[in-house]
Amino acid sequence: MPVAYVGAAAGVAGAINGIVNPPGSNVPQPYQPQNQHLQDMNFNNLTGLMGNYAMSLPQQLIPQFQQTQQNISNNPYAGLAQQGANQVGAMAPGVAGMQFGGANSLFGAGNQVLNTAFDPQQALYNRTQQQVMDQINAANASSGVYGPAACSRIGT
Repeated sequence: MPVAYVGAAAGVAGAINGIVNPPGSNVPQPYQPQNQHLQDMNFNNLTGLMGNYAMSLPQQLIPQFQQTQQNISNNPYAGLAQQGANQVGAMAPGVAGMQFGGANSLFGAGNQVLNTAFDPQQALYNRTQQQVMDQINAANASSGVYGPAACSRIGT
């Protein structure tokens, strides 16, 4: 019977705790910045100043851009520059083909290097495994272990 009393006491304590501390009372309150009305006023003032700069800068620069465009269009050497660009553009497909051909030959060389580096005949692995086995056999022989006991130690 005492076990039943413990359960009943826990239930009563939980009910009292629910009355004293209602659910949701431990929810933290979000941070509210102080002095919000002054911050809004400052933001609006700064936005008004930014509008002045945003409108005056293009008015100052657009005429200069237009003048620069006119200077480029009226340049007596602009035609020669365009001819040179056209000639270089005509050479681009041939040069690109040569570049791609060179890249393809490098792929073949890269594969050859990788095949050599990754030990395709497993010579390095086999040599290392043989060295480890020689060390194990030498340790067994020096400690006097031989026969089935030595075979079981090789696997460990």
